[in-house]
Amino acid sequence: MSLSRRDFIKSLAVFGAMYSLAPTVKLLAQDEDIDHYANFVAALETPYTAPMNAHFEAITYGHSLGLILYDLNNSRLMTALQSEKLLPVASAFKAGVLMYFVDQVDEEVWGGVPVEYWNANSSDDVPEEYRDSFRQHRAILRILYQNIVLSDNVATGTSLAYVAQANGRNDAVVAFNEWSQDIIGFSQLSGLGTWENGLETDVSFIDERYTSNQTSLNSQLVTLNNMMTPRDLGLYYAWMLTHMSDAGQTVCKQLLSIIYTNRGANLERLAQQFDGVSYSKNGSLSTSAGYVVSDAGIIDLPDGRQYLLIFQSIDPDDGVLSVVPELFEELQKVLAGQYDELLHNRHYEGITPEELKAIYLAHLQVAYTDRDDPSDQQGQYRYGFIIPEGVDVYSSPNDADKLHNPIIKSTRFGVHLLMQGALVRYVDIDNTWVELMPDDARDNIRSRLGVRMFVKKEDVWSISLSYSEPIPFLINDVPAEDKYIVINVGERELVAFEGATPILRVPIVLNPDATPRGAQIITSKWFARSMQPWAPGVPFTSFFGNQGFALHGSPWQRWTATVNKETIMGRSSAGCVNIPDWMITVGDYTRPADELIFRWVGGMENQQQNVFDYPSPNFPALRIFAVDYLHNLNNYYMPQNLVEQGITWDAVAEAMESIPVQAPESFFV
Repeated sequence: MSLSRRDFIKSLAVFGAMYSLAPTVKLLAQDEDIDHYANFVAALETPYTAPMNAHFEAITYGHSLGLILYDLNNSRLMTALQSEKLLPVASAFKAGVLMYFVDQVDEEVWGGVPVEYWNANSSDDVPEEYRDSFRQHRAILRILYQNIVLSDNVATGTSLAYVAQANGRNDAVVAFNEWSQDIIGFSQLSGLGTWENGLETDVSFIDERYTSNQTSLNSQLVTLNNMMTPRDLGLYYAWMLTHMSDAGQTVCKQLLSIIYTNRGANLERLAQQFDGVSYSKNGSLSTSAGYVVSDAGIIDLPDGRQYLLIFQSIDPDDGVLSVVPELFEELQKVLAGQYDELLHNRHYEGITPEELKAIYLAHLQVAYTDRDDPSDQQGQYRYGFIIPEGVDVYSSPNDADKLHNPIIKSTRFGVHLLMQGALVRYVDIDNTWVELMPDDARDNIRSRLGVRMFVKKEDVWSISLSYSEPIPFLINDVPAEDKYIVINVGERELVAFEGATPILRVPIVLNPDATPRGAQIITSKWFARSMQPWAPGVPFTSFFGNQGFALHGSPWQRWTATVNKETIMGRSSAGCVNIPDWMITVGDYTRPADELIFRWVGGMENQQQNVFDYPSPNFPALRIFAVDYLHNLNNYYMPQNLVEQGITWDAVAEAMESIPVQAPESFFV
């Protein structure tokens, strides 16, 4: 009897029974005390379990946006798209400035006058019982009102400066970022880089940690100030509901619910369609990279239902994303109950993190039995694979200094910044801790997090440097210049040749729009490389050409668990060629495909000195030919030795079809 795909994958686990990741939603009574903050944080650790992700992905595919819809009544994440993607926040962060002010400034300043009178023209317009307080604090109350209701940038800066000065600080932006991290729980990614409006000239309005933050837009990196992830932006509201005093929460809700001249934003209009109210802040602005729209807050409906909604987007065409109206129409249908049956019946059936760890550990125990000897320092650095997904990361070798390890890619399994399968370079600290080390000055992972990175030694599977040693040939002992690779873009396949003989053929993931076509050569090799800013520890990387693209391993693809002959056509990279990590046999070698190709290309020579440059006298520049269709090979020159032997590209293309695709049974299911 043949195994189903799911049963096949589970049979790989060393231990663990059958599980289902169908989220068990605890329906909480209305009068039960709900820890909105803790539940929101926990839900965003597994965004891939949100039942409506596929529905909204179909609508928003190809757009640079983040979306979170969270059911506050039932502590249920309904959708989470790119929840850890850094996106410009526009004025949506100003709700956080209000909460910051209320949390850090004495209640007598903001609690003595009802919000409805904060923007009064004179004390005569304020009831007598509030006039003394109004006269004393009218300037800052008016500024707070203008910050939220009018979205006035000068008022925002003045509010930040007021709190900083009240706390003896002269670095207003840094102080706000620190509060967002220490009190709200922001990750190391989100923060304001600069704010100029409303701050005095002798007050620092720059936080250098965030002035070079980058995000991806149409597979290109752009640098923008004042970016946050949807997850972190949502934390302001979750924190307000759980941690803020009743008086503070009332003030924030009242101010955030005011709509100036009835020009409701998308979220406000959505609430109004159900006769509800929103506690929210929106924003839009034009940047060098495109037009930004953001909207975040709580929708409170008359029947008692409450939702937390976060939306951030950037349109490179400098116009409002065409998908926005359709997106909010679908959100309206969700709130109207049109998808209740889908939500009720939709269960996530997948593999638990424990099973993933077991499967990967089984792979390591078979593939990497030769462990690094701690007594042999082999220079300064050691290498190893990260074993668990969502590994705990620390800013120092101390359990108290745990960092947020954000999810950077919401595939079927959430993949964290430091992911399972990352091949990392590190140094030992003691018997418990190791510190991850940048591969070179261009590695910006450390600057992106703003801290050093430490992990527990037990979470790293150390490997011998023998797994980086070059392999001159696998089958035919041919001159190095007769080794080459053909990438069949249309079929998503990589075929390696020694002379006219195809020696391996493996499926790959690439980007049909970005992966460069034509004849290229390998330019440098890295045993463990940070492909900035996506993730540290990309294994077995060989750069080709001069545009920053590479052949490399890709643990985030979850090759055995999620990739098959059908799904591979829908997978995409940023332009690089992603190679699977499953075991293949070529000649006398049975190795993971990504490692074997890396070593055959040239591996890592001069290991003691950690020298990566390529080509070298022993390994001349290896050619890569990337074509949409095999007949396009005729547009390029063949290696000279093959020409002299009378071999043609047509013969090469025919030979490619003669070798079977090397993949596990799960790929063909």
